[in-house]
Order: sequence, then structure tokens, then C-alpha cells
Amino acid sequence: THKVGRGRLVLTGDNLLTGQVFVNEGVLTAGHRNALGGPGAVTVRQGATLELDHATGMSFPATKTLNLNGLGYTAPAD
Repeated sequence: THKVGRGRLVLTGDNLLTGQVFVNEGVLTAGHRNALGGPGAVTVRQGATLELDHATGMSFPATKTLNLNGLGYTAPAD
């Protein structure tokens, strides 16, 4: 699955996809604890953003591998 385009895509439900997720451009917001689906890698390309909405109890799933290309990780302000 590929997120393309400069806009924002917010996933708010339980997602059954398996395999890799690529955030190529823009922002992908995971707003549900199963928003990123089952096993597989998540690759965030340089200039793109993956947001984990911790207000909904979202954390990065143990079944996923995170690959960052570019500047890396910025922690949200509490």
C-alpha cells in the first residue's frame, strides 16, 4: 500500500491489510491501534510523515518494522 500526494490521509479504523506500507509523500496519520494492519514493514520516505495518534491509544505495532528515510523521528509535544 502506498500513500502518495502531499495531503494528509487519516486511518481511523481497524485495518486488515498485510504487507508493506509506504508513506511516499504527505502525512499518514494512524488514528486507531490497528490502523497500519498486520505484519509487514512501514517505510517512511524522505519528506513524508507518519503520525501515531497517541490520544487514541495508538502505538507502533510490534508486528511491524519501521524504516525511516531522511531526517528521522520527532516526538510530539505532550
